[in-house]
Amino acid sequence: MIDVREQKVEGWKAIAAAIGVSTVTAQSYAKRRKDPLPVYWRRCGGYVVAHATALRDWVARQDIPLDMKESAE
Repeated sequence: MIDVREQKVEGWKAIAAAIGVSTVTAQSYAKRRKDPLPVYWRRCGGYVVAHATALRDWVARQDIPLDMKESAE
């Protein structure tokens, strides 16, 4: 169950900054078929949201060098 108090990351710029990539790269990771970036669209307002812990978990599973991996250690 997701903790409702968990920090949300809102918008492509913030999500990209959280994982240490460009906005375009974050968007392409979200479109991948295998293990896409865990983002969700908000129906009200039409913006994208991710949970900080889900982003950290996703980065940990990747075989690509991301800045967030370094900051998590």
